[in-house]
Amino acid sequence: MAKVFRSSTTYGSLGSGLEEEDFERSEENISDVTEPEYSSRFSVIVKPIALASAFLVLSVAALSVSQYYGVDFSLSSSAATLDTTSVTRPVYANLEDYEKEALFRVFVDDYAKMYKTDEYQTKLLAFKDFLVQCDARNMAEANNGGTAVHGITMFADLQDVEFEKYMGYLPTTATLNPTYVSSVDTYTGSDSFVDWSDIYTTSVKSQGYCASCWAFVATEQLESDALRLFSGNGTFSTSDVLSPQQLVSCDSLDGGCNGGDPLEAFEYIIANGGIVTESSYSYTSSVVPFESGDCDSTKNDYVLSLTGYSSLAGSDASAVETNMINYVKSTGPLTVCVDASTWSSYMSGVISVCTSNVNHCVQAVGVNTDEGYWKLRNSWSTSWGESGYVRINLNEDLCGITTSPIFTNPALV
Repeated sequence: MAKVFRSSTTYGSLGSGLEEEDFERSEENISDVTEPEYSSRFSVIVKPIALASAFLVLSVAALSVSQYYGVDFSLSSSAATLDTTSVTRPVYANLEDYEKEALFRVFVDDYAKMYKTDEYQTKLLAFKDFLVQCDARNMAEANNGGTAVHGITMFADLQDVEFEKYMGYLPTTATLNPTYVSSVDTYTGSDSFVDWSDIYTTSVKSQGYCASCWAFVATEQLESDALRLFSGNGTFSTSDVLSPQQLVSCDSLDGGCNGGDPLEAFEYIIANGGIVTESSYSYTSSVVPFESGDCDSTKNDYVLSLTGYSSLAGSDASAVETNMINYVKSTGPLTVCVDASTWSSYMSGVISVCTSNVNHCVQAVGVNTDEGYWKLRNSWSTSWGESGYVRINLNEDLCGITTSPIFTNPALV
């Protein structure tokens, strides 16, 4: 039976190529967080003064081990006097190979990763490639005057082709008939920042090892619209969580853990007569990787159904995004689909650099027209991003956010 690598207690049996004294040196360097020569290798201060002339200044801030690989970035007292436009970002390019491997071992422990012995080197190489990506993405954000920070996340041992499996938006080829809304009344309130989190949303969820973003965002949108319409009379609350597993296992219009489209999920709910709660049909596709599961048709104690769903439209992407802003500010969250290809390393801040090959669906739960960003709820757990959320630039159709903005018309069953 192949050995399984999980924790630092098995370092000596891995055959990784590190000499014992080298690893002791790397461990010593990582734990000695007060050593300026070492800590300066990991951190830079980025001051986005102008779009074309952002510059990097080495920081001597002493950072903890977790700060190195993307859990928490906080400035030391010597750096805390910098103005609020400063952004602290990790820099991995200057690390020696033994330091990168030591960092990888810390990552493995922190995220409870388990590998067979013959997987170790492959995962280590993927991790090193990930560090290169982090540096490139941070530099792109710095050069663009952005505030997003990229670093080591739970996806740091995945190759790009593996990470793609955690997205899952497959646009439908069927002819569907949503109600198109091409004009939304201009928001007349005084709030520049509106955030529906924990008001018209349930908690952040985790789709796990399954390309089921489409199912999660479909249930989340239905939850949000039900909260908006029915929470006042006590018939639906933020503790009423719907079942994405029912969609993953039973919706034959979509592909389960191989991807799907929230529009087809809504069509399934309409045709099926409703959807059950998470407590009735719990999520299991995160247990066995990419296993959709057989449909259990006996779970039919439906609590919500749909009478229809609507898609925001417009003459161009700018008009669509304006409608989206007015809708979210005045009414509530929207389902949106985006390009999340570079989100594997996202930790915090507002993303300003993104492509538009739409491949993932999330929920727009807030908008800030003063600071200029969308707040989006993801389904990669609260350990990712800003406690499960990500912010991206506003009024740029960034990441293709205007591709498919949807809200629903729920009905109690």
